[in-house]
Amino acid sequence: MRMQKHSEIHFDSFIDVERKYFENEADRRITEKVSNEKETVDQLKKVFVNQCIERAHKPPTETMIEELQKTNNFLQDETISKHYYVKNKYLIRKDAKINIINTVEDAIAFFSTSALSELDDEKERSYFFRGHENLNFQAIPSIMRSEKYYKNENDLYSELQTVSSKNFSNLKNHLEILTEMQHFSLPTRLLDISSNILSALFFSTTITDQNSQYVDGEVLVFSAQKKGIKKFSSDTVEIQNSLAFLPYDLKKEIHACANKIYELDKKQRVDKFKELNCVKKLMHEARKSGVFFSDVLDPNDLFEFNICLPLKNNDRIMNQSGAFISYGFTNKSTFHKKIEKEQSGYLQRLNRKFAYKVNKELVRYIVPCSSKAKIA
Repeated sequence: MRMQKHSEIHFDSFIDVERKYFENEADRRITEKVSNEKETVDQLKKVFVNQCIERAHKPPTETMIEELQKTNNFLQDETISKHYYVKNKYLIRKDAKINIINTVEDAIAFFSTSALSELDDEKERSYFFRGHENLNFQAIPSIMRSEKYYKNENDLYSELQTVSSKNFSNLKNHLEILTEMQHFSLPTRLLDISSNILSALFFSTTITDQNSQYVDGEVLVFSAQKKGIKKFSSDTVEIQNSLAFLPYDLKKEIHACANKIYELDKKQRVDKFKELNCVKKLMHEARKSGVFFSDVLDPNDLFEFNICLPLKNNDRIMNQSGAFISYGFTNKSTFHKKIEKEQSGYLQRLNRKFAYKVNKELVRYIVPCSSKAKIA
């Protein structure tokens, strides 16, 4: 948990006092007694914390805060009273927008279009949702969770298409191909979202990891201009997803060329871009799907993030009211150096464009672990 000095004004938006209290207890009881490998110590701590959270009898939140204040790594009296208030088992920063979901009715009330649009900083918006069973999860595409996957994106796809060719022979474009690959649980550059809050709520309460039952979940809300939402037939989305099927070095070359002409006016950059050999290879890949493309490809589109609506051609997409966030490159100035920087760049761009905000403040919706079973 990142804690701040008194003189700083930026604090964690909320702190799970219960979990922090038992983590401190784990540090005190286990670290002092076990001189073993870090991995073993961490596992012992996790088991201890989870067992404590599962117990029916726990100290009152106020007692936990008092005990935590005695440690050097926790917020002090004046900081808490000035910047935080206590709600349930949380310390919530006074200027943060935190909503707690304890029931399905809470979710429906929070996420109705009328409730969201009334407070939204911008109007004429559509809303999409994503559920995380663990609030510490990051909203990044699965291909970006591994350096190896990220650098060998095209090899993953060509191998699956080779061994399961029947499943891909009738698909019409690269978005459809990547959607089908997600159906096979293959890492892709698409981030799943849904227009159905109940679908996202389901994933925020689903327990796929034994530790998730002891950790709060979260529902993420994405807000997008209605006129900016792309359909499955969008040329921009098709070009972005065609990048996935190109070798790593070719993608790097395309990125460098697009970056050099980014500041030119549109006609100049379109004319220069289409004459490059690396771009012709990208267009060739895009046209493999049989979709007609003109040569008017704006390189700046490769740096955009888009919400796109896929064809409802499989049960998973239909049942979950699925949609995707599509992108080309995460960062204009640099091409992939370390996967951590790619992840950070992706999250920054995603939050800047689509995160739901009220008065320019990100709004978070937390599902307490104690409420997961009741909601599910």
